Amino acid sequence: MRRLITSIAAATLLLCAGCTENRDQEKPKLAVSIPAQKWLLDSIVGGRFEVVAMLTDGSNPETFEPSMRQLKDLENARAIFTVGGLPFEQGMLPKIRENFPQMQTLPSDTYIERIEGTHCGVEGHEEGHGGHHHDGDPHIWTSLRNASLMARDMYERVSKLDPAGKEYYRKRYETLAANLKNLDDSVAAALAPWQGRSIIVWHPSLSYFVRDYGLKQISVENEGKEASAAQYRRQLDLASRERPAVFFLQSEFDSRQGEAMARELGLRTAPLSVMQPDIAAQIRQITHDITHNPTH
Repeated sequence: MRRLITSIAAATLLLCAGCTENRDQEKPKLAVSIPAQKWLLDSIVGGRFEVVAMLTDGSNPETFEPSMRQLKDLENARAIFTVGGLPFEQGMLPKIRENFPQMQTLPSDTYIERIEGTHCGVEGHEEGHGGHHHDGDPHIWTSLRNASLMARDMYERVSKLDPAGKEYYRKRYETLAANLKNLDDSVAAALAPWQGRSIIVWHPSLSYFVRDYGLKQISVENEGKEASAAQYRRQLDLASRERPAVFFLQSEFDSRQGEAMARELGLRTAPLSVMQPDIAAQIRQITHDITHNPTH
């Protein structure tokens, strides 16, 4: 019996040692606000960090609130990369600072010039841009050019967090930036014949995309809310004059008003979710939905 107890004790010690070893081998963790940032940061850090996104695919960034379990996932994160200007970040970040004071909050939009006037109920085409601040359009990741700038920001900051991996991160960042630039050139060529044309988006999520390629955006909803009857009629009349290429209906928002407007206009509809992680795949799909238009 004494021999059996000794054997069990030895086995228990080995198991505990294994648990400690597994904990020691866990990857350090970084957090981001949205899936698109995770795609960028994963492309840079490879296997050196685990990256977790607070907002999940298909969630509405206007109304999302992280659960306690999601906040718990941040417990061992060294830093969280923010977009800036997203409504859920404004509620989430104070909780993070209170519960995880050791965690760094790092922006990923340092090099981005924000577009203004898209989220304040302004009618018509959303064009123009101003200085760098968080009062502008928050959907910065819907542009390949912005995505490259976000990647640069992340690369520089993660290299300071982990100086030993700087060369590794640099090579991966340069590969990512080159791939984004090649895709941007391809999209620009495909959309060149469409310059000056309009698209309709339920929520004004593609302001940076249309800026990059000389298109125009018409949105229907008003500050995250269903359009009033007067707003609906004004945007319907505007769209009738502009003859948009396509109507993008977004999975994060109630699409019934959008579907009704598309029927009145006789427009093709295409699904859009700006919370998809793969930025390159999303931009390819948006480009395809615009250019594969039999009425052009």
